[in-house]
Amino acid sequence: MYLKEISELEYKNLDLPILFEDKQTDRVFGIISNDVHIFKFGWQSTIVKPVIKKVSQKNYAIGIDQKFILIDLNLVKVRLKLDLLYFFYDMIVYDDLIIVITELEILIVSLKSFNLLTTISLPEIYEKMEINGQNIRFICVDGNDIDFDINEIKD
Repeated sequence: MYLKEISELEYKNLDLPILFEDKQTDRVFGIISNDVHIFKFGWQSTIVKPVIKKVSQKNYAIGIDQKFILIDLNLVKVRLKLDLLYFFYDMIVYDDLIIVITELEILIVSLKSFNLLTTISLPEIYEKMEINGQNIRFICVDGNDIDFDINEIKD
């Protein structure tokens, strides 16, 4: 899977499936491909690049700005598409879960059902995460933290 940035004109002229776009705010455009299937999408940040991760044998996740998407490349199907309330920071695959990290919120997504299982509000801007077995601690820039037990999630 690779990402290639393209011009806005090329983006508009390509007849490809769109993963996400915002015609009002997008300033950067790209295509993503595994050499078999190809998609196009746009985003607004000129500094931050999309984070693309293989999360299972055939599924890839993409996060940028206030967008997160999970796609199945074998079926060429969008499994989950989320408009985030806060800016996307990163994602971590942990067991059968994707931990989607945003500026002020953590989202837990199932890789089994492709559903959003829970949302954890943070008291301040996210700084880092510590994993200790089934317990995850989300630490904020001001030192506040939230402990979360993975066992509490029902899928």
